Amino acid sequence: MENQNKVKVKIYGTDYTVLTEDSEEYILELAYELDADMKKLCQRSSRFTATSAAVLCALDYLDKKNKEAESSDRMRMQINDYIQDTAKARIALDDARRKIERLEREIDRLKAEN
Repeated sequence: MENQNKVKVKIYGTDYTVLTEDSEEYILELAYELDADMKKLCQRSSRFTATSAAVLCALDYLDKKNKEAESSDRMRMQINDYIQDTAKARIALDDARRKIERLEREIDRLKAEN
């Protein structure tokens, strides 16, 4: 970690310093989003503390991350299937071209005999 930035953020009223290689703008965006999500949760019910809101936000973020990872995996498998289908189609095309060339030579040979 060579290019570390110290980014000061405020999340749900508490100041934090984040040591990161990411840009300050990116970290501030993340902190703003987390702060907004936590406030939204706490506005729904006075039972939520900062800790419970943070835990629920973390669970929601992990759920989204896992579902997106699964979706990415499915897309990768589908792309691999397409690549394999394309390779099979190319082989079939090459075979068909060779067969056409062989048949054209045969036609030329038969024409020459007549």
